[in-house]
Amino acid sequence: MRERRGMSGFAKGLLIYILVFLLLAAAALFVLRLYLQAYEESRSGTCIQQYLFSCLEGEHDADWEACLDGLDERIQTREDGLAFIRAKIASAERRELLSENKDEKRYALLDEDGLCFAELTMRQSDREHWGFRGWEVVDVDCELSGYVHSYSATVPSDCRLFLGETELDERFIVERDIPYEILAPCRELVPRLPTMVRYELGPTLDAGPLRICNALAQEIPEEKQNERGYLANCSSTTIERLEEFSLRYLNAYLPYAGDLYHSGFSFWADLSEMIVRHGELEDRLVAARSGFGFGNTRSIEIVDHTVNLCVDFKDGHYLVDILYRTETVGLQGPVQEDNRVRLLLWEENERLFAEAMYHY
Repeated sequence: MRERRGMSGFAKGLLIYILVFLLLAAAALFVLRLYLQAYEESRSGTCIQQYLFSCLEGEHDADWEACLDGLDERIQTREDGLAFIRAKIASAERRELLSENKDEKRYALLDEDGLCFAELTMRQSDREHWGFRGWEVVDVDCELSGYVHSYSATVPSDCRLFLGETELDERFIVERDIPYEILAPCRELVPRLPTMVRYELGPTLDAGPLRICNALAQEIPEEKQNERGYLANCSSTTIERLEEFSLRYLNAYLPYAGDLYHSGFSFWADLSEMIVRHGELEDRLVAARSGFGFGNTRSIEIVDHTVNLCVDFKDGHYLVDILYRTETVGLQGPVQEDNRVRLLLWEENERLFAEAMYHY
């Protein structure tokens, strides 16, 4: 029993020793942990990491809001802009920059394409903890110009425009009744010419491509986003009919205007059947006779042609834009020449007549 009591005392002492050692070790580890934590928090890399994490939580929105001034909030709200910045921060690469001040450090934030969208300036704090001075972000220089886009589009009045998935309404129209340059010569003869409107919006932060669609929300290909593409509204059957008439008219007009074999007047009968009588075109063609008798045209014919545009004005008028090449034989032999002309046609009782002719 004495032996057992002695063993029991030894065990108790050993246990107390172990407990004291563990307490001292735990205290030492705790102190060491606090020391290492203070050291870790004093590093600039830790500061920048904590700052960016706080940005993702929305705690430093005020640091970034100034760079959102001037954005078009009709299409992109300020919160949308902040969400865009947070997305960039979440995937940003940090790169330390040279600093002329030893008490400061500068970091650049780069996106996945290597574009710098912000520079952060950090300065050591006056407060010490465990002998270490920490860092804090004191300035944010945000540069979002690489992501900012503004848009302007002049389109037919019945077009529909989409930025991303958002359809633009009348708030974005800044000008109406814009005339087509192609139709400028027709203004006096066609009472209701189609017009265009101009949309303007932005700046916005990568809001997506601007899509130009027709009235049925079908996207118009980029190569057709021009006056010719917007005006082309004739079916293939109508184009074929307008092309056939235009060539017939030109084949009568050319020998008349060129006074072929000094007999231009002999082509007047066929030509006059294809024009609007008592109009401007008739007056011009009659006036051309004053030059008859001075030319030496022996033959003239169309050797090639291309119809560039056919427009139906929906009031009986059509416009045909045609490029044609002629080969003319005179005193100096055959000469080829390219000609560009727009014919304003009038339909009456299912017959076509030339009302005006514009060379350009």
